[in-house]
Amino acid sequence: MYANVPSVNSLSSIYMFCERPIVQGELNRLAKLHKGKGPDNEFLLVPQSYFASYQGFFYGNSFPAVVKVGSAHAGYGKMKVANHKDMEVILPRKKPKSKQ
Repeated sequence: MYANVPSVNSLSSIYMFCERPIVQGELNRLAKLHKGKGPDNEFLLVPQSYFASYQGFFYGNSFPAVVKVGSAHAGYGKMKVANHKDMEVILPRKKPKSKQ
């Protein structure tokens, strides 16, 4: 594909792998396909959630959890959160609307 070098992966699979939520969605689909086919065929995944911003953030999975802030690569940081009270501490407070 690149410089006329053949590839095992299609161009669309390489493109889709650039977005982590798309990859997670495809892995979830594969896990559902393999569910109930025996322990040797099980496809285990760690549950993940993605949010566009902190304003739409609602965490519904179990604790402890790891919260990552930033882009798909390094980002701004990762934090281990033990419970829902710790989760409230890391979320920014909503600013009250000013009356103007």
